[in-house]
Amino acid sequence: MTLTSSLRRYGATLLLAFATACSGGGGDNVGAASTGSGNVSIVLSDATSETLSAFEVDVRGIVFQRRNGGAVAIAPRTNRIDFVQMSGLSDLIATTSLPAGRYDRVTMTLDFATARVVIAGQSTPATVRDPRGTLLDGPVDVQVDFAGDDRLVVVRGRRHLFAFDLDLDQSVAVDGTANLVTFTPVLNLDIDPTAGRPIGTVGVLRSVDTNTSLCQFARLADDGSVQNEFTVATTATTVFQVDGVPMEGALGLGSLVSQIGKRIVVRGELNRADARIDARSIEAGYGVIGSGQDVVFGHVVARTVGAGGASSLTVRGRSIDFDTSVRRYDVQHTVNVSLAFTKVVREDSLASVDCDDVNVGQQVWVFGELAGTTMNATTFDAVVRMEPTRIRCEAAAAPANNVLTVEVQSIGQLEASRFNFTVAGQSEADPAAFRLDVTGLQTAGIGADTRLEVLAWFSAVGSTGPDATALQLASRTSGRQLLFCEWSPSRVGAVLGTTVGALTLDLVGSPVHFVRDRSGPTVLTATPAPQLVGATGSGHFRIIQDHGVATFSDFAAFRAEVLARTATGAVHAVTGRGSFDAPSQTLTASDATVVLR
Repeated sequence: MTLTSSLRRYGATLLLAFATACSGGGGDNVGAASTGSGNVSIVLSDATSETLSAFEVDVRGIVFQRRNGGAVAIAPRTNRIDFVQMSGLSDLIATTSLPAGRYDRVTMTLDFATARVVIAGQSTPATVRDPRGTLLDGPVDVQVDFAGDDRLVVVRGRRHLFAFDLDLDQSVAVDGTANLVTFTPVLNLDIDPTAGRPIGTVGVLRSVDTNTSLCQFARLADDGSVQNEFTVATTATTVFQVDGVPMEGALGLGSLVSQIGKRIVVRGELNRADARIDARSIEAGYGVIGSGQDVVFGHVVARTVGAGGASSLTVRGRSIDFDTSVRRYDVQHTVNVSLAFTKVVREDSLASVDCDDVNVGQQVWVFGELAGTTMNATTFDAVVRMEPTRIRCEAAAAPANNVLTVEVQSIGQLEASRFNFTVAGQSEADPAAFRLDVTGLQTAGIGADTRLEVLAWFSAVGSTGPDATALQLASRTSGRQLLFCEWSPSRVGAVLGTTVGALTLDLVGSPVHFVRDRSGPTVLTATPAPQLVGATGSGHFRIIQDHGVATFSDFAAFRAEVLARTATGAVHAVTGRGSFDAPSQTLTASDATVVLR
């Protein structure tokens, strides 16, 4: 199955690349660029999904089609990717040379033969189909075609970054009752983005050079073959967590020598000038996926014992038993931990923490030995890795003395009511009056009823101060709301041009129509009729029809083409991201997709 994307217009970044390639002399001239090669780094990413807890699919390769008909394959072997788990990170899958010149098409193959797509709150993987109702159980080619003179240019001697972003929330329609996901891939391709992208990737450590502070690791394909090799640069401030023990700088780098041949996790930034990763942190040994340990990932929803002793944690989430290959989703696991033996770390942190710091609410990875849904994490090799935890809440009032009191609606994808904050007879927190330490964060404009999304560390068991320390605060209503409307059956006349400069949506025949911010969905009403208008500047706008995709950066051109096609074409779905005005039901979109049949 092939999905083709015709790039009618493109964003400012690519236009700048074209202008630079066409205007200069020597190596920057497109004619000169037709010989030799450039260096290309490929990253895959997705923002946090609101509706899925897993989207594991095999990426079987990315192929660049040259203008003269030649094809170049990058990452031709299978890579298993869980787009949901990226959590805002980009996964660096390849850095390689690519023949200089112009390219007409890029094709990414997603293989659903063994995919695991799990709807949040479900314990079994969903059935996945395309908008026509066809079961997706094999390869799907997602193509981006560059039309006219707007071809992708690789310049000789230049280092390029191609960032593929699969927007899952616009790509999927979820039917929880039927455990069914309809997948229409919404794929953005950014060429040489100016903003830095944090990188998180996994591979096998090949070498360590303590003199240059460099190490090499290999990204392996699913068949164990080497997909690509990367150089990682470390500094005096790089955080190392080896076998669950945090270290810094030269001491940590030296400890990596014993891990050669084993899997490591690297987080940092891509240094395009040197085609390397500048490491912020490196994890190795016990406590790393692929180390041979069983894994539980989720949120602590209950705890039996307070500070100072062994405890049993109830963790709601997913698990992998590597001995039996059994995977579980949205299940409560009993995790036994030991204050004396269980190693506890915070992601990217040198903080000295232990099991007392793993309080109710905290998001964790637990590495140990599973028997059914019971995890033994009391042995010397057991590791609990804490991750910053997402809290959705409403402020009770403006902060006072660096403490913000909020009412918690959800923690991760779980409602606040799913958590038992009473530990050994003592209340650890009150979700209705939850206290956040916001020291050092920008809190101007926060007042009563301000809706927020917070990343935080939960405080240790028995703490008398705030219930959590906030790392980031973000408004849940500023600029990233998702509008989603689906018509069943598809309907002619569902999108109208009755308002100048806008697309107006007629909700007749639409069983699913909502706008969602970070707090959850709000159902759209028939009046006033919902509308999409374009945000200032260029954006990403698409029309998907008959497995073809027309892509625009200009909303006016997108609107004109939508209205031309919907005069006879039936509308299946309209999605968009941007800032939503509730009284007028108007989404000012920087990103939108119309799916036609």
